[in-house]
Amino acid sequence: MTKKIVILVLVLITANVYSQKISGSVSPSLYYTNGTYSNTMTSDGYDAFTSLGLSGGDYMIAGFSTMNIDSSTWKYVQKTIVLGALGNYYPFYLKANYAFVSGTYERKDVQYVYDDKTNIFNASAIYNWDLFYFGIHGSYVNGTGYKNIHSVQAGLRTEWLLSPTMSMSIDPLYSYVSDGRKLFSVGGEFVAVPFTSFKIQASGSVGRRAYYFNPDLLTIFNQDQTQSLLWGGRIEYGVWGPITLVGSYQSTTFTGYTIHYATAGIKGFFTF
Repeated sequence: MTKKIVILVLVLITANVYSQKISGSVSPSLYYTNGTYSNTMTSDGYDAFTSLGLSGGDYMIAGFSTMNIDSSTWKYVQKTIVLGALGNYYPFYLKANYAFVSGTYERKDVQYVYDDKTNIFNASAIYNWDLFYFGIHGSYVNGTGYKNIHSVQAGLRTEWLLSPTMSMSIDPLYSYVSDGRKLFSVGGEFVAVPFTSFKIQASGSVGRRAYYFNPDLLTIFNQDQTQSLLWGGRIEYGVWGPITLVGSYQSTTFTGYTIHYATAGIKGFFTF
């Protein structure tokens, strides 16, 4: 059902895009992320995104990511392709994302290799009323490989514009995993722009979830272990004209271990 909803939303957004004049903006970005695991593993990853914003408020985005995890006895290489679009039907907004994740696990001490593949379908509907945005979103995750699973996620997001430069949001989420797990978590975010060209974000999640796909950052936590805690922050600073530097830190806890991510990036914003 979620896959059909995503396809329907993409069709509606595409029709809306073709009805507009081709003018707007292009925003390319590039990020590097280093991960440090409490069980002594490390990871390195690169992400590249390009978004196209149109005059009517619609946008489309495409991205590619690669990540390498290294331990003393094995290594894992993961690649991700993401596609997304948002349609503006003010006061309603429709959003759809698709992601494909492929990974290769290889032992260093013995000859053992396996591949896994994951498809993610995500759709959101948002309504703007005064200073509030009310949204409902759902994801379907289907993974094959070492462990074959599927997961369904449903969330309700409320965002409140506290002022022209501040906002906060809350996002309760229900997750079901085909191995029998029924999980519930609550996420939240605070955003502030204290002065021109400087933006700060603080976000977190408490409760339990698994295979969570973030429809805003277009990232997935595809570890099989249950995630119980996440917190972090992000800073964006416009250094010159269309160029912005990005830095972020995130700590996330799964059953048995914790990962600390540090990210540095650069993004541009060009109009046409």
